[in-house]
Amino acid sequence: MTPPLRSTRRLLAIAVLSAAYLGCGDRVVDPAPVCSSAAGTWILASRDPLLGERVLILRVAPDSGAAVAEVPSRAADGTLGVALSAASISSSVSCGTIDVAAQLATTPVDIWLHLTTVADTASGTAATPQHLSPMFGLRVDPAILASADSLPNQPSVLDSTPVLMLRFDDARSTDSTYLPRVAARGLVGELAVPTQLVGRQAFETWAPIAAQAAAGFGVAAHSRLHTGGTDRGFRFMVEVIGSLTDLRAHGYPATVFVQPGAWHDTLNFDSPAKLANWRGALFRNVTRVFEGYEGPWHLPTGYVGKVPLGVTHVTVSGSNPASVQIWFHMALKPGCFSVFLFHSVDVSPPDTLDWLLDSIANAVKQGRLRVVNTITAVLGHQGETSP
Repeated sequence: MTPPLRSTRRLLAIAVLSAAYLGCGDRVVDPAPVCSSAAGTWILASRDPLLGERVLILRVAPDSGAAVAEVPSRAADGTLGVALSAASISSSVSCGTIDVAAQLATTPVDIWLHLTTVADTASGTAATPQHLSPMFGLRVDPAILASADSLPNQPSVLDSTPVLMLRFDDARSTDSTYLPRVAARGLVGELAVPTQLVGRQAFETWAPIAAQAAAGFGVAAHSRLHTGGTDRGFRFMVEVIGSLTDLRAHGYPATVFVQPGAWHDTLNFDSPAKLANWRGALFRNVTRVFEGYEGPWHLPTGYVGKVPLGVTHVTVSGSNPASVQIWFHMALKPGCFSVFLFHSVDVSPPDTLDWLLDSIANAVKQGRLRVVNTITAVLGHQGETSP
C-alpha cells in the first residue's frame, strides 16, 4: 500500500504534469470544469501504448470523495486481467474530477491519472515518470460489459450441418419491402443498424425494425452515423459504445458490432494487427462478436467458437450471379459457417436474388443447411482466443 505522504505527492504530480501537457498546445484539452457526478463505470483508453493492448475500466462509487476500483477487463487477445496493481491504488474524486495514483500491474512503474468528466464523457492524462499521454473515455452501462462476457460454454450449433447467416446492413428504407421477401420463405437474418441514421431520409424508422425483430430477425450495432470521417480515438469509442447503448434503450441488448464499410485506414479492420491494440480490447469488452473485414467468410468447424474478432462476409447484393452461385455451393459444405451480406438498396429489381433465397429455403427444408439470426449462435465464446 502506498504511504499517505507519497500518495499525496503523486496526486499533486498529476495536476502539475497535466498542466504542463495541456500547455503545449496539443490536440487533447480538458473540457471546462463542470461540477458533476463522476459516479459509475468508465471505460478509458489512450492512443499511446501506455496500457498495452488494454482499455482501463474504472468503477467510481457514488459518494463524494469515493474510492475508485479497477474492473478486470479483457486485452485484445482475450486474456482477462488488470492494468493497475490493485494494492497500490489511491484515489480522489471531487466535482467530476477523478485522480488516481497507482502502479502498473505488469511492472513496478508509477502511473498517475487525472480525468475531468462532463456528462458521460471523460478526458485527461495518464503519466509515468517518463511519459505523458492523453486519455479519453465514456461512462458505460455495466450491463453492456456483463452481456459481452456472459456467454454460454458451448455454441448452440454443434453438429456438422452447415450454418449460414444472412446479414442486412444499414437499415435502409428499402428493407421494409425487401425483408418480407426473405421472411415469406421462412428465413431470418441479422439486421446491422446504424442507430442515429434511423428515422432519417432513406432510412427505416424504429417501428419496422421492431416488426422485423418480432418476426425473428436479430439486431446488431452498426455504429451511430456510419461515416468515413470517424475519428480514430474518442469518436470511434462513441460510435461503438453509443450504438450499443442506443439499441439497448430501444429494447435490443445487442452483443454484436458490425464494422461500417465506410471506415478506412486503421479503422478498416482487415488484418489482425489492426485489432492488436486498445480498439481490439474495446471490442472484447463490449461485444461477444465483432464483424469486421479480417478473417475468412467461410469458417470450418474447427474455428467455431474461437473467432470473436474480425469475422467477415461475402456481399451477394450487386455481385456477379455466377460468383454468388459458387458461394452458395461453398456454404453447403458440411461443418462450415458462412455469412452472406445483403444491402437491400442494391437488390434491384427486388426479385434479382429470389433464386438465391429460394435455394437457401429449399436447402433448409431438406435439412442440408441451417440459417441463424445472430452470429453469436456460432461464434463469440470468450474462453477462446483467435487461432
